[in-house]
Amino acid sequence: MLSIGLDIGTGFVKCVSDTKKIKFPSLYAYKWIEEWNKTKKLVEAVGYDAVELSVDPDVIVIKPVMLGRPVHEKAFVELVKKAVLISSENKDAIDSKPDHITIGLPYDAVSYRTSIQKMITKLYSPKACDVVPQVLGTLTDAG
Repeated sequence: MLSIGLDIGTGFVKCVSDTKKIKFPSLYAYKWIEEWNKTKKLVEAVGYDAVELSVDPDVIVIKPVMLGRPVHEKAFVELVKKAVLISSENKDAIDSKPDHITIGLPYDAVSYRTSIQKMITKLYSPKACDVVPQVLGTLTDAG
């Protein structure tokens, strides 16, 4: 069983699982590369990889979260996927798909609760997906 706690923040994504704690920048970057046969290939990056890619002047960098609210759905989904992938690595399980995901949201972003739950459920089909006020996580952490 794999449980994951996520905080997809404006500045950083913070994630805690049964075995890991991770943090990376809340950035999504992409660019189109024209190949020899005139087709275009999309190159995408998230987190620190997005920071590295951003040195290229042709790259578009997106901050998918503002004040705890998702403002770019595709980029937000990519942040979630990256956090779940990293926190699931090295798990001693055949299926590293999370059983339980909890996401903290700022109190002012409560209107996004249902859409985020639906997105997580569509991506991973966890047994449980909770979207809770961030203050609850802070209080729990403080004991």
